[in-house]
Amino acid sequence: MSELTRKKYKEYFPKEKKEKALARAWSNRDFEISHYWKRAAYFWTFIAVDFAGYFALINSSNYSNENDKINQIELVLLCLGFIFSLAWLLANLGSKKWQQNWEKHITELENKETGPLYKTVLNKSSYSVSKINIRVNIIVLVIWILLGFSFINLNYNFGFTNVNYFTTITLTITLLISLDMVFGGGKSGFRYINKQEPYFKDYKTKNKMKEKIRVLASLKTDSMEGWGWISESLINENGYYEIENINGNKTICYLRVIDANFIKNYGKGDTFKLKETDSVLILNEYYRFKTGINNTNELTNIKITKCNWLKRNFVFELSHPNPYVRQNGKLTIISILLGLISIILTIYTLWK
Repeated sequence: MSELTRKKYKEYFPKEKKEKALARAWSNRDFEISHYWKRAAYFWTFIAVDFAGYFALINSSNYSNENDKINQIELVLLCLGFIFSLAWLLANLGSKKWQQNWEKHITELENKETGPLYKTVLNKSSYSVSKINIRVNIIVLVIWILLGFSFINLNYNFGFTNVNYFTTITLTITLLISLDMVFGGGKSGFRYINKQEPYFKDYKTKNKMKEKIRVLASLKTDSMEGWGWISESLINENGYYEIENINGNKTICYLRVIDANFIKNYGKGDTFKLKETDSVLILNEYYRFKTGINNTNELTNIKITKCNWLKRNFVFELSHPNPYVRQNGKLTIISILLGLISIILTIYTLWK
């Protein structure tokens, strides 16, 4: 997600476009509110059916903790209830953000068209329907979690013998789906406005930056690599660094000091002719997108700090341009989490 300054925002919406933009913002806000409740009804239907099925099952005459088929159906209903409730919560939060997005557009555009109509509130603040709905959503999610823990405590053997593979696989799939929704494909990315334009401190002197860094595009051969190139005057050695733009967007990158051989290769063709005295940062398109740097060959305020061991070993792979490396990073973290859960459950079993 890249960030827009207020100045850039005004350039995107000049006087002749403001009226149409304001009307579109109102229309999109109304659309988002109407679909908010349609999505709520959609999730409520699934969750209500799941609740009905679950309580019908546990109150049936055939219900028994020793019946494997009944236990499997109960577990599936619990996992589906948790997944639907989590998806509903994330959809609610996302819808709320989109509604606020269009409301911010309205507050930015309305002054010269209608006056501060939306910003002027005649009554004191009241209850928020969407916030109450989100809290109800959280309560439902917690209920599924408590029911799940109760089921696991009664039916699942955490030892290393007589492992229930159906339960283990079902819980693992549920965990992976949940992690993907929260940290993976469930997120969207667009530009947003930064109302205040902070300055960065120089990573060496800790004072306000006296000069900006010129950002250039990398060679095509580096487009999927996890490194960038930087002038020797800006860092002392190769290593893992966090690159932060003035808009607050960050990424982790392995930075290599520009040498004579790189200058020679970079100077071929129509690319920018480098000099050893230039203070430049060379990044591929992926890293420029992650930091919100849309234009190349321009001076940009950038903060560069050396990464700690946690960011070097875990966050770096999640920020890699190659999707296979990012996927490997996610699987590594999931494996570690599952390992920790296994250790905790083993200790709990032995203690019990």
